Formats: sequence, structure tokens, C-alpha cells
Amino acid sequence: LVITLIFTLEFFIVTSAIGFCFTKNSYLKQAWKRIDFIVLVLMWIDVFVSLSNPSYHTRLYFAVKSLRTLRLVTLSPILQNTIYTLFVSGFRGILDVVIFLLFFAIPYSIYGYLLFADLLMRCNAEDVQFMEQCQGLFVSPESGILVSKVWANPENFNFDTLASSLVLHLEILSRERWVHVMGIAMDIMGPGIQPVQDASWYTSLYFVAYFMFGSIFVLTLFITVVIENYRRFTGVSLLTADQRRYIDLKKQISSVNPSKHPPLVPTGKYQKLCYKLSIEKHGILHNTTAILLLLITLFSMMQYQGQSPTYKVILNVFTLLCTLGLVIEIPIVWVGLGPRNFWAKRWNVLYYVVLIFTTIVNIFEVSFNASATVEFIGRICQTVLLLKLIVKSDRLLQLANILVASSKDLLNFFMVVGTVMLFFSILLEQCFGLTKLGPNGSEYINFRNWINSFILVLKMTTGEDWNEIMHDYTVQYPHCVIGKDFLDSDCGNKSLAYVIFLAYNVISMYILMNMLIVLVLENFSFCYDITASFDLLTRDEIRRFKGLWKQIDPNMTGKVNAEKIIKIMKTEESYLDCKLYPQNLQVYSLLSEYSMMKKTKWTVPARIEVDGKLVKLQ
Repeated sequence: LVITLIFTLEFFIVTSAIGFCFTKNSYLKQAWKRIDFIVLVLMWIDVFVSLSNPSYHTRLYFAVKSLRTLRLVTLSPILQNTIYTLFVSGFRGILDVVIFLLFFAIPYSIYGYLLFADLLMRCNAEDVQFMEQCQGLFVSPESGILVSKVWANPENFNFDTLASSLVLHLEILSRERWVHVMGIAMDIMGPGIQPVQDASWYTSLYFVAYFMFGSIFVLTLFITVVIENYRRFTGVSLLTADQRRYIDLKKQISSVNPSKHPPLVPTGKYQKLCYKLSIEKHGILHNTTAILLLLITLFSMMQYQGQSPTYKVILNVFTLLCTLGLVIEIPIVWVGLGPRNFWAKRWNVLYYVVLIFTTIVNIFEVSFNASATVEFIGRICQTVLLLKLIVKSDRLLQLANILVASSKDLLNFFMVVGTVMLFFSILLEQCFGLTKLGPNGSEYINFRNWINSFILVLKMTTGEDWNEIMHDYTVQYPHCVIGKDFLDSDCGNKSLAYVIFLAYNVISMYILMNMLIVLVLENFSFCYDITASFDLLTRDEIRRFKGLWKQIDPNMTGKVNAEKIIKIMKTEESYLDCKLYPQNLQVYSLLSEYSMMKKTKWTVPARIEVDGKLVKLQ
């Protein structure tokens, strides 16, 4: 009630400022404000129902209460823009594909109903051949006790109705359990006859054909439409190849920061040597560190369960020697770059802290009988050290820089994913929190509380056993208890389970995951796309530019006066230069050529080379 009153107060403040419905930008004329209004109305309905009839409980009532989660979307403009891009702008195209998908699945469902209706029945006693013989008692091989013979369908799917046949065909489109369904259908003998393995092997052609056309063709069309809608809305599909290369190059340049080096080269003999070793990207120290990291990885991979104590000690000793070799880098960098620049590189500080901790753990493993916990911590630290290899590789370093530059887009996307998962986890908890656990449920695989619900929804996002879990929550009487009230019953709801689980499967697996693919393609294209040309600006050219930048910005602050930029742009010979003419047509080059001509007898050529092309002189 208190939260409802707070939201109501916000409603009155906003409507008094912008109007309710008659002004130009009034409350109800804004789409996201309408969602706020609907949520507020639902909250007041909840309050009135709770006060007037506390014993009123229905599954639909609890499902509606979960719509409060949508209030999170209206609080963030970033979430609003991202959700509009994903769902609203391309809704028509997605709806067309869904309709096309249903037009493809419904005829197959009707045909499957005509072929396999009531043919998945079998007797739980293996020695029975016909339905009439499935009577009396037999000793169960699993429990060893007498049980009744039952002629029924042991699976949680069937083709007995058009609705169940359609749901099963939609499950097959998700690539889940279709092989198992095909295997059951291949055992069919006929009405009232006990199934025999592979008796109707030719029925597999039906499922293979449906899977090939449905899962590969139709769903690929779905993915294509989702991606193209996003690219069209963001304008990416309208860009030319050169425009894309320009955007990629701009992202690459935006990730460049000045190097943290001393303003002046040290004059001391040892300091100068340490400085040279520290700044060389492909020098002795750089290559030695990479080799030692690879050796640590190799020694970690050589360990196995049940290894002899001697073998374990030998690997630990070699690992310790490698980590001690890496520790030598710390004083070299400290002396070469100085304390201020040493601490300025946060990544290096983190790396050295982990390195020292790993070395201490390795010393404990060699000198003492370390516990399993200490060994586990040591393995984790050795794995973290491998991240240093990213800095050693130009390609991996560039990929990491672009990941940081594109983190805003990716973070916005994961905020949307989290909001959708939060909504469905609360919805499923409200609807099926009291439902009896099925064969696929457990202490953690359930909707009993929000944490378990969120984890289970996260699992279903990957498509793992989502349909098996769905069928667990369609349980009906007599396999559950029906009470007078929703809170006194542990039965499920078929219609609601099918709608919620199928909707989440489409949204999570085929919309959100494909949007992630689009974001990866758009943000990391130049790292692997030939047309985008990663070689437009190599890491060596960036390092050379940093060296020239140091001449006008000794303290490496990243900011200089505008007039100093002219000097560096005239000096740099790469894609960053601003020269009007190539090197061989510069004034001093022409004067040098002319002086050489006067000293030697030289005739004017008919053609000269300009940018790799022969140009005829006028």
C-alpha cells in the first residue's frame, strides 16, 4: 500500500506538470507513460482486492501482479530505446514470420495427428503384445514388487489432439528432444499393439523432413528478419563499405590512450636498459614473459587426477621457477618506468599483485603439504595470469580495446535481457510457485522462490530442457491435489504453461540471442572482416603515433594546444597524416632531386611514379 501511494503521488505530480490527456505531450500520449498508468491501475486493483476479499486467489490474478516489473523499463531511457529497437520497430516483420511459421507448423500438426493419434500407447509390462492382454498384475523389474498392468502413454507428449500435436511440433522446431520423439514414433506397430523397436523406421522420414524445412529454413528466415529489422532501424544496412570502415577505424582510434612513460629517457646505464626492456613491445622481456606464461599453462594442463606425489612435486617446482622468472619483470618495470608510471597502469598493477600471490601459493605447494583449497586458489591465480597474453598479442589486445569501447551497447543489451528474465521469473513464480514438482524438478529446479525461478529461467534461455520443464507444470488431476482455492492446490495449468514457456522461448532464443549476434557483428566486424580491413591501422602505426605524440605531450596527459597538432600531423607517415602531397613530391624532396640533377647529366623522364602509378608529365 505504501509503494502504491508513492507511485500515485508521482502520477499526480507528473500529470499536473504535463497534463493527463488533452495537451500536446500529455501523460496518456506517451507510450511509456501508458505503461506506468496500467501498472498503477493494477496496483490499486491489488490493494482493493486484498482489503475487500483477502481470500480471493486465482492464478490469473497472481500472473497480473507480475506486470509491475514493467515499471523498471519506464525508469530508464536507455532501456526504453533498446526495447523499442528490439521489439517495437521490427514487430511487424517478426509477426509476419510468426504467422508464416504457424502456417508451416499447423498443416504438419494436422498430418501428425492423422498419422500418430492414439498410437503412442503401450503396456508397462514388456511381455504383452496386445492391449487386451494388458490386464492383471506383474512384478516390476525396477522395484521388484507387484504392480498393475496399465495401457497408457508413458511420455509427456502425444498426437492425440490437434492442440497437443501443434505444441509438440513447435517444440521440435526449437531442436529440443526431436530425436527422442522420432524414436518413439519409429516403434509404432499399430492401434492396440505393443510397440517394437524400429518396427516403423520409415516414419523417421516425416520428422527429418519437418526438422530440415522447419528448423533450418523457417527459423533461419526468422533470424534473418530479426537481424535485418535491427540493422534497418539503426541505419547500419544503409551504410556503404567505406562508411563502415570509417566507423570501425573511428572506434579503433577512440580506444587509443597515451602510453605511461617517463617524460625523459633515463640517463643511467641500468635505468636506460630497464627502460628499453620495458617499452619494447616485441623485445626480449616481452617474448620471455610470453614464453613463461605459456609454460605455466602447459604445466597446469599436465596435471591429472591420481598423479603420483613425485610427478606433482616436479610440476610444482617447474611452475614455481616460471613464476619466479615472471617476478623478475617487476623490478625491471619499476626502475625503467619509475614508480609513478608503474602505478598508473592499473592492469599491470593487478597483474603483478596476482603474480606475487601466485608465487606465494606455489612456494607453499613446494615447501609444505598444501591443502586442496590452497591448490585450488593457486590454479585460479595461474588461470588469471593467462590474461596477460592478451597484451602480448596485437589482435587480442585490439579485440579487448574494442570490447571496452563497445561495452556501453553490450551493457544496454544485457540490461534488457535481465529485465525480461526478471519479468518472466516473477511471472512463473507467481503462477507455478505451488505446483507439484515433476520428474525434471529438484530442490533447485523449481519456481518455489524468486532465486530458483531466476536461475531456472536463465537455464531455459539457452534452450536446455525448456520443454521438459514446461510439461512438468501441465500436471493435472489425478496426478495432483485440487483444493478449494489456488493456494490449496498443487496442480498446474496447461494453457498458461504453454503460452508462457513458448513466449519466453521465442523471445529469449530467437530475438534476444540474435540481437546479441548483431551487436557482436556491428562492434567487432573489423577484427575479423576482410572488407572492414583490420590492417587500415596496425598496432605498430599506433605505437609510432604514440611516440610522436610524446614529443608534444611529454607528460602524456592526452591533451595539447591545437597549434602543436600540425607538427605531429606533418611528421606522421601513415593513415593519420595530413600531407597534401606524397613523400616524393614534397618541396624538400623535389629540391634534393634537382640538386642531384645539376651534379649529374640527367634528362627529364616522360613519366614519374606518384602513389605507385606512372603519371605522364605535361
